[in-house]
Amino acid sequence: MTDLKISVLIPTYNRPEYLREALRSIINQSLKPYEVIVADDNPNEEINKKNFEVVNEFAKDYPFIKYHKNEKNLGSAENYKNLFYLASGDLIHFLCDDDILAPYILEELSKPFKDDDIVISAGKTLFVDEKLRVIYLPALRNHLEFYEKHFNDSCVNGKWLIEKSLEKLFNIMGSFSGFMFRKDKVDFELFKFDNIEFEANADWFLWMNLAKKGKVYLSNKASNLYRMHETNDQLNIKTILKEAIERQTFLTKEFIGSLGIDENLFRYKDGFTRNLYYIDAFYQYIKTDRKLSKDLKQLLNKIYNANLDLKIEREPFSIIIVSYNSSDTIKECIQSVLDSYLIENDEIIIVDNNSKDNTVEIVESFNDSRIKIIKNSENLGYSKAINQGAQLSKNPYLVFLNPDTVVISKDWLNRFYKELQDKQVAMVGPVSDIAIHKNILSYYIPPNLRFLDLKRYERFLKYIYNQYHEDTTFLSGFCIGISKERFLEFGKFDEDLILKFNDFDFSLKAQEKNLKQYVLPSVLIAHKNHISFEEDIKEANYLNKLSLYNFLKKLIKKYGYGNVPNPIDLFMKDVRKTEPFYAFDLSDGRYRYVFKFTDKEKPKDFFRQ
Repeated sequence: MTDLKISVLIPTYNRPEYLREALRSIINQSLKPYEVIVADDNPNEEINKKNFEVVNEFAKDYPFIKYHKNEKNLGSAENYKNLFYLASGDLIHFLCDDDILAPYILEELSKPFKDDDIVISAGKTLFVDEKLRVIYLPALRNHLEFYEKHFNDSCVNGKWLIEKSLEKLFNIMGSFSGFMFRKDKVDFELFKFDNIEFEANADWFLWMNLAKKGKVYLSNKASNLYRMHETNDQLNIKTILKEAIERQTFLTKEFIGSLGIDENLFRYKDGFTRNLYYIDAFYQYIKTDRKLSKDLKQLLNKIYNANLDLKIEREPFSIIIVSYNSSDTIKECIQSVLDSYLIENDEIIIVDNNSKDNTVEIVESFNDSRIKIIKNSENLGYSKAINQGAQLSKNPYLVFLNPDTVVISKDWLNRFYKELQDKQVAMVGPVSDIAIHKNILSYYIPPNLRFLDLKRYERFLKYIYNQYHEDTTFLSGFCIGISKERFLEFGKFDEDLILKFNDFDFSLKAQEKNLKQYVLPSVLIAHKNHISFEEDIKEANYLNKLSLYNFLKKLIKKYGYGNVPNPIDLFMKDVRKTEPFYAFDLSDGRYRYVFKFTDKEKPKDFFRQ
């Protein structure tokens, strides 16, 4: 037992029957509170009368129960705040007027406060319907799993609890009714941060700002019944939209910094990206509400305007671009490179494979000394052209960039350089809207969000993944950064792989040497995907197939026909093997059975069989 006084605070509006059940659950407590204050926020006198009558039923026998009529309608969050300042107890337990407290819970939750380090004491919230039947919704899975694992009559570090809550972006406490806290620990403005007023997540805001100050006791007992019904504010569409915007605010650097927890936003990426889906789903509704739209704009601007570009001293790069009939894209591609953070000795080498359009004229029109051009008299293929450019290059670092790309991240070379300083890193690459495996934008953030264009996507990526690199066993070849020394060590590009598969070939070489390959989600490059061959699809298909067959010959030489590990095992070990692998089209020809899809070894004469 504790000598600390308990104030139970109930905001009410228009649910007198539910209010009666809430008050009954209080008078049935094994430990009676010091005071109960019911604050009526309804401006309607008839409803005030009904609410007062319900309170008075109990106040006759329990004088610690008091009714307070607000002078004007305050709104939900402001009514909670109003109650807080009306209270005179040491411990505060809010109770929603449609919730019910377990009969032992005031006694149970007050005991841990004997420890001065405890700032919050919480129990398990049970979610029920109007008839008090326990319900299960997929959205509650995180709560139930966390209850089972961590609510076991023990104390936890408050900041750890906050981090766990933000990692999956769910309110661990469930509701206001699920926890008790020390009043004197509230030395911050309730339900407001950086001009955002928290309403839908006011309880979450409150307990996080308290938890950062000490320890939290998690009881194994159920604390309250949280009633989900049609008149519940949390099911109102406007509340749902407000909730999504407030949750995203929780994941801003400023808010996380105010809590004193781990500020690496990558830790909270799952919750961050999941909530973006949520905002996008209701974006049309948000736009129609001036206040919600203003709050969302303020929130997004914090992300868009965050200056997270990496600026470092580095050695120069040679950016090698192979062009062939690239007049539709080459100008934008080169301009995007020039607009990025280049240094004095960076150079752009265009190797043109005898384009039939005005690609060369467009390149020459830049009249920039940093741009060099090789004009081949015939189409030598992509691999040979890359080798040409590498031979001409004068710098210690290379980037192979497709002509149908646009550099969005201006600090791309700085970030490439930083990672390549690790001698265990063979190659690095960006993410893109058109790519495969871990280079694809959608691997890191929801695609096609209506409120984001590519430049804003880039800001979001930097915001979440600023200091992060993703290990991979394959880098997509539309953009690869590598040191020239490593490129030569790998034997340059195999010129038999005329148009494709040198990215696969180099990825295998990196694996064989136990070297790392990184995708940098903080670097975004737009990609239009093989637009050069749009007018000559037949030729492109032929060169693709020839490149594939030549690559398969290399694999057969190493592993034997029929014993080549399947493509997923070779390049994408963390992808489900049931997923299709479109890069290797084996629908016809003698290479149909080249891969080993079972554990059984094939005999040496398998092909002849």
